[in-house]
Amino acid sequence: AGEMPVNGSLSIATLDIGGILETAESTMVKVLSRNEERGDISGLFIVPCLTRSIMLGINGDEEMKKVISLINGRYPYHITYAGGEICPMEADDRYRNRYHNVTFTVCVL
Repeated sequence: AGEMPVNGSLSIATLDIGGILETAESTMVKVLSRNEERGDISGLFIVPCLTRSIMLGINGDEEMKKVISLINGRYPYHITYAGGEICPMEADDRYRNRYHNVTFTVCVL
């Protein structure tokens, strides 16, 4: 959703069930390990892209189940899906909003 910068790169990947579940798990493990280091998690706001759920087909809630099992009742949480994500990215020495997709975002409260 923007001009391609000179000398920029383009990455193309495929989505599969294993990759979706692995990125959810590895992200949550990283986030939850923060509490071991700092002890400051009071809640989690989790926003995966809806495309991730759609790619899971009839098992569309598997990612959510994985995340909930990793939280294991230790913290309050809210999970909601987004249909495309807008986030600022640095470009031309300033930040510009860009459209992203297939993200898995966690806000630690």
